[in-house]
Amino acid sequence: MAEQLYIILMEIKIDKPNTTVIWLDSWVIIELTRKIKQRVVDKKSQALFENLLKLRNGLKILCPESEQLTEVEAGYRLVEEAKELLSQVSGGVRFGPPELAEEQQIQKGIKAYLAKTSELTLDWSACFLENPIEELKRNKPFIIRVDFPTTEKDIKERKKFYKELAEELEKERIAALEMKQTFETRLQIEKQGILQAINALIAKYLEKTMRGENTFNESIKLLPLIGSPLSYWKHFGGRDTDLGRLKGLFGFYKSEYFTNLPYFHIIAHLHAVKETGQEVIKPSDALDIKQISAYLPFCHYMVIDKAMTDKLRKLKLDTKYKTNLIKFGDLNALTDSLLKGK
Repeated sequence: MAEQLYIILMEIKIDKPNTTVIWLDSWVIIELTRKIKQRVVDKKSQALFENLLKLRNGLKILCPESEQLTEVEAGYRLVEEAKELLSQVSGGVRFGPPELAEEQQIQKGIKAYLAKTSELTLDWSACFLENPIEELKRNKPFIIRVDFPTTEKDIKERKKFYKELAEELEKERIAALEMKQTFETRLQIEKQGILQAINALIAKYLEKTMRGENTFNESIKLLPLIGSPLSYWKHFGGRDTDLGRLKGLFGFYKSEYFTNLPYFHIIAHLHAVKETGQEVIKPSDALDIKQISAYLPFCHYMVIDKAMTDKLRKLKLDTKYKTNLIKFGDLNALTDSLLKGK
């Protein structure tokens, strides 16, 4: 009982950078590209673009690239133009993939769980592949961008992956509505979703093994859920028997040391609100949820679509993580203010 109380009292602190971080959703990149690349340039959008460049050059903002181009390429619109604009606005600075945030938070969570610490601090620098300010300084006056050619096959495989993910979530939504699940009920299910995934994968792995079938796909999917976390468990002094480590890891996944980690806290809430709502879940929703869950806690501003903004505000996730959600039309005023040092 004492351990459970201690878990509830654990506080997670987010260390945001001193430099203002603004994350632009893929549709914002497409819209800004369209407005400044059209035959008659939109003056307001051109002014916004120039403001972003001035702020970036003055090291007053970080406007990182993440996986926005995945959606741009899937839409086959202004792909090269959007790449160029994103390179200029970001200055070559990139967030790491959402999976990096997922893994690093699990690592820190396991360490805190084993040490029974009452406080856990997540450092913003872990979101980036390298120091973004040093990267901006180094990239002046030229931005070097290296992209592997994206083939038609690559785009189709990405679209298939997010389509299948969206279809799984949509099945969950329909089932939740049929069972008349409340948001709170669904949230508790989502919080333990990782344990359900592990159990399902292990069952499938054993079933295939007994039939003599290839288990490569199951092994790859289990690696980030069990493989890496078990190595962290051993490294940080957890029980050293195979069964002890697995039981201990499952105990971690059931605790608030795991469910309160920002990535998993946000993703559980967004899945729960989507799966108890009336909107059909689209492939773009699956990608947006991953990116928002990974980056929202470390951004000062995010520009995302109205539907997702409404959900984040309803869940008070913007307040919890001290992130301002703004409309595309408000970016000009924000950049003007930042240029004036306000």
